[in-house]
Amino acid sequence: MKDYQLLLSNHIIPGLGHIRLAELESSDVETWYRALGARKTPRARAKAYSLLRTILNSAKNDPHVPLVENPAHIKGASRVPRSTQIHPATLDELRVITEAMPDELRLAVQLGAWCALRYGEVFELRRKDLDLQTGVVHVRRAVVWTRGLVTTDRPKTSAGVRDVTIPPHLLPMVADHLERHVAKQ
Repeated sequence: MKDYQLLLSNHIIPGLGHIRLAELESSDVETWYRALGARKTPRARAKAYSLLRTILNSAKNDPHVPLVENPAHIKGASRVPRSTQIHPATLDELRVITEAMPDELRLAVQLGAWCALRYGEVFELRRKDLDLQTGVVHVRRAVVWTRGLVTTDRPKTSAGVRDVTIPPHLLPMVADHLERHVAKQ
């Protein structure tokens, strides 16, 4: 809620607050959006546009507000372009990275790479989350850093709580890691 208030007070109201909803036109929204591009980060700009569009959609559907059409329809304006292109490690690079890690962290690198687990998910795994019989890792928790504080919680979305198949070639490494580095339950 506080994020929305900040977006409203810092980005939307200064540029559009002087225009009545019934008089707001696409050209006003486009001018406002272009002006944001010069002053705001791409992420703040996209979030401000997304909030404006949501507000205007709600207003359009409210019978007490004289807004016939949502004037916010700039294609792609609520998306943030990636600042860097992601290139997955090659098999050779993955081998080098894994071998450079301390022995007790090598499995973390492999699980992250082969099972597409996030850092916070890997480091919250427990022995009971790794099922060697079925070859599945149960993702149920994640560690999160917020303003320098470490907390453990469920993954951010319900889709984050999932079962992931462990590739067969990793099963011996998982078994070895559990035997040498994880206390028995």
